[in-house]
Amino acid sequence: MILSSCGRSPTGRAPSNLIGSQQQNVQAISGSQKNVALNICIDFKSKNINWRSNLLNKTFNFDIAESKCDETALPVKTVSTVLKGPVNSQAMIFDPPPSQSFPYKEVETDVFGMLADVCTGLIQGDTISNTVSYPDGSKIQLSFQLKSFNGFDGYSAAYFKANETTAWKQVVVELELDTANLPSPDYKGLEKVIRTSEICPSGDIASMTRTYLP
Repeated sequence: MILSSCGRSPTGRAPSNLIGSQQQNVQAISGSQKNVALNICIDFKSKNINWRSNLLNKTFNFDIAESKCDETALPVKTVSTVLKGPVNSQAMIFDPPPSQSFPYKEVETDVFGMLADVCTGLIQGDTISNTVSYPDGSKIQLSFQLKSFNGFDGYSAAYFKANETTAWKQVVVELELDTANLPSPDYKGLEKVIRTSEICPSGDIASMTRTYLP
């Protein structure tokens, strides 16, 4: 499971309403959410094949906007990465220059990243829960949206600490599934935007936004 970094958006506000939201009932992913999730997983499966076949060693540029808890927002920086992944048994990564930090290096596919277990199960026809529970009592709840994130398909994760029912952290992933908006059809499934936010000890909202630059 991918975890978010601690950084704050320049506005100081969470990019969606998951922060402070209440934990939902633990239940199977179903209905329209299941349809969206399954479509994303199928596209991720094709992505894992197409990217390895056609996009390795290609350059991917991103803007990174963040600031840490209780600090002034850092200037937006542009990071140029190279897609690496010569071994099929390992995740592809966006590889930045050695001098650059880069959040979420691991490329999301059906077998690597946040949805790996979900996609494996859904593609096999299994019933999959909307909640991932960990031995320490913490939980992550997933939801899937169709064209609700600024016109992009995507998914979000709300994070809950043990014995708490109010989300303290979120990850929102916006995917580009429309090949007309991409350099070529091979890029389908690209993580167009990844947003993270969390509640700092002071009560401030910390966040990071990573945006693909075509």
